[in-house]
Amino acid sequence: MKICLWDMVGVGLIIQTKSNCVYFNQTGGTACFHSEMEGYFVPFNFDCDPYDFESSLEYKLSKLFKNSESVSTELAESIDKLLQNNSETNGISVDITKLDDSIESWVYVIIRSTESNPISCENEMKGILTWSNSD
Repeated sequence: MKICLWDMVGVGLIIQTKSNCVYFNQTGGTACFHSEMEGYFVPFNFDCDPYDFESSLEYKLSKLFKNSESVSTELAESIDKLLQNNSETNGISVDITKLDDSIESWVYVIIRSTESNPISCENEMKGILTWSNSD
């Protein structure tokens, strides 16, 4: 089964694992790549005020990519800072070993359990942080 994320609102996490379900999204800004990963999807930050979209995680991530479609070390640090300041995502960090594969709207991450995020796992997991493409 394949599930399209093109019209999603907010930010989501694809936890990479065998699931027989592949999620795909349009990524890379104006490059309009079609990236996909098998796993489980966890939505984040759907509760932002519709009159204050600029407070949403999706807006803040999109703004970080305003002048870049790839992920540099500097950009990864900015993404990590943003994720650590959000209670839903504070156990998620950019996978620095996958910076060359990370692009706008498709960032490889490492997932760890924390008391406040909704993911409970004994070991680190890998995944993708994704949101609507900015094209």
